[in-house]
Amino acid sequence: MVASEEARTSLSCHPTSASAARRFVRAVLLDWAWSGDSVDSILICTDELVTNAILHACSDLDVVVRRSAGQLRVEVHDRSTRPPLRRVEPIDADSGRGLNVVESLADRWGVSSDGPAGKAVWFELA
Repeated sequence: MVASEEARTSLSCHPTSASAARRFVRAVLLDWAWSGDSVDSILICTDELVTNAILHACSDLDVVVRRSAGQLRVEVHDRSTRPPLRRVEPIDADSGRGLNVVESLADRWGVSSDGPAGKAVWFELA
Protein backbone atom coordinates (compact mmCIF):
# COMPACT_ATOMS: atom_id res chain seq x y z
CA MET A 1 0.00 0.00 0.00
CA VAL A 2 1.30 3.44 -0.95
CA ALA A 3 1.17 6.12 1.72
CA SER A 4 -0.66 9.30 0.85
CA GLU A 5 0.33 12.85 1.63
CA GLU A 6 -2.04 15.64 2.54
CA ALA A 7 -1.89 19.41 2.88
CA ARG A 8 -4.72 21.74 3.83
CA THR A 9 -5.51 25.37 4.40
CA SER A 10 -8.54 27.36 5.53
CA LEU A 11 -9.69 30.47 3.71
CA SER A 12 -12.39 33.06 4.15
CA CYS A 13 -15.26 33.78 1.79
CA HIS A 14 -13.48 36.68 0.12
CA PRO A 15 -12.61 37.23 -3.56
CA THR A 16 -8.88 37.13 -2.76
CA SER A 17 -9.21 33.56 -1.50
CA ALA A 18 -9.13 32.18 -5.06
CA SER A 19 -5.63 33.56 -5.61
CA ALA A 20 -4.59 32.46 -2.10
CA ALA A 21 -5.78 28.93 -2.91
CA ARG A 22 -3.78 28.89 -6.16
CA ARG A 23 -0.64 30.03 -4.30
CA PHE A 24 -1.19 27.37 -1.63
CA VAL A 25 -1.69 24.56 -4.16
CA ARG A 26 1.30 25.73 -6.24
CA ALA A 27 3.49 25.69 -3.09
CA VAL A 28 2.30 22.17 -2.22
CA LEU A 29 3.02 20.95 -5.75
CA LEU A 30 6.51 22.48 -5.62
CA ASP A 31 7.15 20.88 -2.22
CA TRP A 32 6.05 17.51 -3.59
CA ALA A 33 8.12 18.05 -6.78
CA TRP A 34 4.93 17.64 -8.84
CA SER A 35 5.64 19.02 -12.29
CA GLY A 36 4.57 18.77 -15.86
CA ASP A 37 1.67 19.88 -17.98
CA SER A 38 -0.90 19.03 -15.30
CA VAL A 39 0.18 21.87 -12.98
CA ASP A 40 -1.70 24.52 -14.98
CA SER A 41 -4.81 22.33 -15.11
CA ILE A 42 -4.62 21.76 -11.35
CA LEU A 43 -4.38 25.49 -10.66
CA ILE A 44 -7.23 26.35 -13.06
CA CYS A 45 -9.51 23.69 -11.54
CA THR A 46 -8.63 24.85 -8.03
CA ASP A 47 -9.47 28.42 -8.97
CA GLU A 48 -12.82 27.40 -10.45
CA LEU A 49 -13.90 25.38 -7.41
CA VAL A 50 -12.81 28.03 -4.90
CA THR A 51 -14.51 30.77 -6.92
CA ASN A 52 -17.72 28.72 -6.99
CA ALA A 53 -17.55 28.24 -3.21
CA ILE A 54 -17.05 31.98 -2.71
CA LEU A 55 -19.88 32.97 -5.05
CA HIS A 56 -22.46 30.31 -4.22
CA ALA A 57 -21.75 28.96 -0.72
CA CYS A 58 -20.72 32.30 0.79
CA SER A 59 -18.90 30.55 3.62
CA ASP A 60 -15.43 29.93 4.89
CA LEU A 61 -13.77 27.09 3.04
CA ASP A 62 -11.00 24.55 3.32
CA VAL A 63 -8.72 23.45 0.50
CA VAL A 64 -7.29 19.95 0.83
CA VAL A 65 -4.62 18.52 -1.50
CA ARG A 66 -3.89 14.79 -1.43
CA ARG A 67 -1.31 12.77 -3.32
CA SER A 68 -1.33 9.00 -3.47
CA ALA A 69 0.15 6.57 -6.02
CA GLY A 70 0.66 9.22 -8.72
CA GLN A 71 -2.86 10.60 -8.30
CA LEU A 72 -3.59 14.12 -7.10
CA ARG A 73 -6.90 15.10 -5.54
CA VAL A 74 -7.95 18.63 -4.62
CA GLU A 75 -11.04 19.14 -2.46
CA VAL A 76 -12.79 22.43 -1.69
CA HIS A 77 -14.95 22.11 1.42
CA ASP A 78 -17.61 24.73 2.12
CA ARG A 79 -20.39 25.08 4.67
CA SER A 80 -23.32 24.81 2.22
CA THR A 81 -25.18 21.55 1.67
CA ARG A 82 -26.54 22.80 -1.68
CA PRO A 83 -24.88 20.86 -4.51
CA PRO A 84 -23.21 22.74 -7.36
CA LEU A 85 -25.12 23.00 -10.63
CA ARG A 86 -23.59 22.70 -14.07
CA ARG A 87 -25.07 25.32 -16.32
CA VAL A 88 -25.08 25.84 -20.04
CA GLU A 89 -24.26 29.48 -20.64
CA PRO A 90 -24.13 31.52 -23.84
CA ILE A 91 -20.66 31.84 -25.33
CA ASP A 92 -20.51 35.54 -24.40
CA ALA A 93 -21.52 35.05 -20.74
CA ASP A 94 -19.09 36.38 -18.13
CA SER A 95 -19.49 33.39 -15.82
CA GLY A 96 -21.23 30.06 -15.35
CA ARG A 97 -18.82 27.65 -17.02
CA GLY A 98 -16.60 26.71 -14.05
CA LEU A 99 -17.72 23.11 -13.60
CA ASN A 100 -17.56 22.57 -17.36
CA VAL A 101 -13.94 23.75 -17.27
CA VAL A 102 -13.17 21.38 -14.38
CA GLU A 103 -14.83 18.50 -16.21
CA SER A 104 -12.79 19.17 -19.34
CA LEU A 105 -9.42 19.38 -17.51
CA ALA A 106 -9.71 16.83 -14.70
CA ASP A 107 -9.73 13.06 -15.00
CA ARG A 108 -12.63 12.92 -12.53
CA TRP A 109 -14.60 15.32 -10.39
CA GLY A 110 -17.52 15.08 -8.02
CA VAL A 111 -19.24 16.16 -4.83
CA SER A 112 -19.06 14.51 -1.41
CA SER A 113 -21.27 15.34 1.52
CA ASP A 114 -19.76 16.57 4.77
CA GLY A 115 -23.14 15.90 6.39
CA PRO A 116 -24.85 18.91 7.95
CA ALA A 117 -21.47 20.70 7.95
CA GLY A 118 -21.53 21.16 4.15
CA LYS A 119 -19.92 19.50 1.16
CA ALA A 120 -16.66 18.97 -0.69
CA VAL A 121 -16.35 19.51 -4.42
CA TRP A 122 -13.26 17.71 -5.70
CA PHE A 123 -11.27 16.81 -8.78
CA GLU A 124 -8.55 14.30 -9.52
CA LEU A 125 -5.67 14.19 -11.99
CA ALA A 126 -3.16 11.41 -12.62
